[in-house]
Amino acid sequence: SKLSYAEAKIKASYLAQEGIEYARNIRDNYIFYSTTTGYGWDDFVALANLNYPSEYPDFTRTITKIVDLSNPNEVKITSDVSWIQGSGPHNVILTEHLFNWVE
Repeated sequence: SKLSYAEAKIKASYLAQEGIEYARNIRDNYIFYSTTTGYGWDDFVALANLNYPSEYPDFTRTITKIVDLSNPNEVKITSDVSWIQGSGPHNVILTEHLFNWVE
């Protein structure tokens, strides 16, 4: 069955939030387990691809990391979920700032 616009937007919102949580989880794993993995904050900052595919084929999710060189302990994560429905393309974008909280 086809999703209503409201259902699609709610699902897209959850998928966008999942993208933010995915990026946060990678950051946390790099920092928490740096002694065993050898990865740390700088490796998270340098990580080129954070994209984690959505399980839903009607939605496309793109996770972007923006590094502000003026603050090496902060990155901006954007999770953009888009879909085509009715009158055309729609999307939900969530943004979060992640910090290096370990000195």
